[in-house]
Amino acid sequence: MLPANFRRSPETQVVPTEILAAGFIFEIHGGLDLLSFFDFPERLDNISNDRLRTLLEELHDGMGLDESAEPTLQQSISRQRIGYTILEALLPVATPKPGLLSHRRLLPIIEILNEHYLLPPPLEELVVLSGLSRTHFFRSFKELTGVTPFGYVKRRRLREAGLLLQESDLTVAEVGQAVGWPDQFYFSRLFKEAVGLPPTVYRVQCKKIS
Repeated sequence: MLPANFRRSPETQVVPTEILAAGFIFEIHGGLDLLSFFDFPERLDNISNDRLRTLLEELHDGMGLDESAEPTLQQSISRQRIGYTILEALLPVATPKPGLLSHRRLLPIIEILNEHYLLPPPLEELVVLSGLSRTHFFRSFKELTGVTPFGYVKRRRLREAGLLLQESDLTVAEVGQAVGWPDQFYFSRLFKEAVGLPPTVYRVQCKKIS
C-alpha cells in the first residue's frame, strides 16, 4: 500500500510501512468455518478501514511484550471478543461465495459426525450418503471444514474435552476416556497441541475467571 500522494520517479523511494495480520476461525454448525462461506473485498471504505485498524491495534496491544509466549485464558477471551467485532464489521460488505450450494450434500455428514464423534460411521458409508464420488467427497469436505473427516472428528472430541474440563469434576484421565482417548498421556499431548495448554493448566485458568 502506498500513500495517495506517492509519485513514481526514476529515483528509488522507500516508503515505511507496518503490517499487522491476524487470522480467525469462526466455527458454526459444530465446526464449519463461517468465513469459508463468504468472499470479502480487497479494499474497504474509509470508515470500515479505520474501524479495523483500531481493532487490530487493540489486538496487538493486548498480546503483551513477549509475543512468543502462550496466551493466558484472559488474553484468549479478549482476542475472541475482538475477532467477533471484526467479523461484525466485515459481514455487511461480504458476499456469499458462488457455488456454496454445492456443499449442501455435506451438511448431513457434519450432523452425523457431530452426533457420533465417539464412534463415527465408516468413511465409505459417509461417501455413499453424500452422493459424491470419493475424490469429490474428500475435496469438498476439506473445502468446507478445513480438515479431513478424521481431523473433524478429532477437533470435535477436543472441543468436548474442553467443555468437560471446564464444567465437570472428572479427572484428566476420565475426560480423555469420555472423549475416546483412554490413554491419558496421549490425550494430554493432543490437547496441548490443539489448545496450547495442558489439560490441568487449562482447567485451572478456567476456574480463575469463572
